[in-house]
Amino acid sequence: MPDAVTAFISRAVPAVALWVPFNEAVKQKSPDAKMLVDASAFYPKSAIVDGWVAGNDYFDKNKDVLTRIINAWVKANDYLVTKSDDAVAILQKSHYQNVPLPDLKDQFKAEKVFTSAEWRQKYADGTVTKWLQQVTDFFTAFAKIENPVPAATYFDPSLYLAAVKA
Repeated sequence: MPDAVTAFISRAVPAVALWVPFNEAVKQKSPDAKMLVDASAFYPKSAIVDGWVAGNDYFDKNKDVLTRIINAWVKANDYLVTKSDDAVAILQKSHYQNVPLPDLKDQFKAEKVFTSAEWRQKYADGTVTKWLQQVTDFFTAFAKIENPVPAATYFDPSLYLAAVKA
C-alpha cells in the first residue's frame, strides 16, 4: 500500500484504491485529490468486520476465559463508542504516539462502530454471519478456494450472546 500511495502522489498512476490510514498521506501530499467512494457507501449491505479467533479445542475447553475477554472488551468498546474523544486521546497517548491526534481521530471517524448491545443484535439476527459469508465468498472466488467452510459453521456468537444480555 505505501508504494501504491507513493505512485498516486507522484502522479505515476491516475487513481488508487486504499484504506485508512494510507489516505492521510494522500490528504497531506495531494490535497486536490478527490475521493470517489468509501466503504460506507456499501453499508449495511456489506461491511468489513474483524474479530477474535480461537481454535476449536481452545474454544471448547476455555469458555470461561473467552467470556472474561468478552466482558472486558464490552467495557472498553462501550467506552470507546460513548466517549470517543476521550478514548482516542488515551489510545494516542498510550499506544500511538507516532500518529498525530487529529489523524487518529480521522481514522476513528472512518469506521462504523457499535455499542455492545448493537453488536448483540447484529450477532443475534444473523447480520454478522452474513457479512462474514460475503468475505468468505470473495476469497473463495478470488483465490479459487475449494470446499470453503460457511460462515455459519466457523462463526459462533453463542458466548457473546450469553455474556451480553439483551
